[in-house]
Amino acid sequence: MLGYQFHATVNDNKTSYGIRRQTGTFTSTMNNLQANTTYWVRLYVKYSNGQVEYHPNSVSFNTLVPASAALSLVKVVLVTDGGNNDGKISPNESPVFALTLTNKGGTTANNATISLSTNNSVVSFPTAVISIGNIAPNTENTATITLRIATNAIWDTNITSNVRMTEANGQVWSGEFSFKIESPYVVPNGLLLLYDFENQNANDALGKYNGAINGNITFQTTTPSNRGTSAYFSNNGYLTVAALNGNFTEQTVSVWLKTSRITGGTSATTTNRGTAIVDGGCFRIRFGIGLCSDNRTRIATGTNTGITCSQQAMPTAINDNQWHLLTITQQSTETKYYFDGTLFDRRNFGDRNDCNKIFTIGATLNDFNTETSYYTGNMDNLRVYNRVLTDSEVREIFNAKQ
Repeated sequence: MLGYQFHATVNDNKTSYGIRRQTGTFTSTMNNLQANTTYWVRLYVKYSNGQVEYHPNSVSFNTLVPASAALSLVKVVLVTDGGNNDGKISPNESPVFALTLTNKGGTTANNATISLSTNNSVVSFPTAVISIGNIAPNTENTATITLRIATNAIWDTNITSNVRMTEANGQVWSGEFSFKIESPYVVPNGLLLLYDFENQNANDALGKYNGAINGNITFQTTTPSNRGTSAYFSNNGYLTVAALNGNFTEQTVSVWLKTSRITGGTSATTTNRGTAIVDGGCFRIRFGIGLCSDNRTRIATGTNTGITCSQQAMPTAINDNQWHLLTITQQSTETKYYFDGTLFDRRNFGDRNDCNKIFTIGATLNDFNTETSYYTGNMDNLRVYNRVLTDSEVREIFNAKQ
């Protein structure tokens, strides 16, 4: 019997397909076909002696228009927060995101690019347009983008960024992703100023109330968390914050101290205030530590007319050269006293109103704006709030060692 081959030809005469099988079905790929064009296929048999026998019927088909590329944003991953590596996006940081695009269309998206925008002015994009390359059908490509968060960004703010995906032919798709600006600090609500001394200067970490160094203040690596730096006050050194003013109807002051010395005598009076921590700036009380009438270390607070010591002495002497957290809250006429995150006393006494005095840290100002009663020792993470913190919030600051 003569050998034979099955062949199929397409009416554009571009290709002949041969299948050397006697029985069964066969498939073959046809290349170089044009979209939206009618073709017919005719089967024939070619014997080894050259004889050709055509099948009486042909099959026609019409090629479809291939679906265009269709890009979509399928995944956004935070690569780094671009700041203190706490996993949060905070003010004054440059977070890096990985954006993954997919092509669900029928053709390749050629030379695809992405650009980003937002209506929130605290976010900027250092690179306007980012190339993501060619994306074949049913495949993904990933691009890395960097954002910049302004220093004045408001905590607990949700930001939506618009993503514009563009192909070389001008075809455009859009998407969006969101993230939250979070505080890098514990208990951020109501935080008015924070002196963490990480930059070894008198600047407010929040960028609102920068101060000035007066006298001898140096910076050391001892801190409550064993990270960063603290300020060391000696030889009558202190800080002034001229811009801090206003009538604070509520307040909280919290500060980490490490000292072996408490100046002053055995009573806390108007002229003998012990060791001052903060004073002035329209605050309703002044705040310090002192040796009171029983010669035990107490928290000293004062009005215009005098100084009042906490009724209970601090649970542990503070002048032991160890880090301790002192916190006071004041609302109406009630003042609460905290030592190492725990409430140990509360007192009621009248308000004060010394708005003509500059806010000082590490010294008390007398009636003539002359500093006195200086603090000696290390200080870190001085926090001032325009509200009263709860017991649990005070403990949270203590536990965070921040």
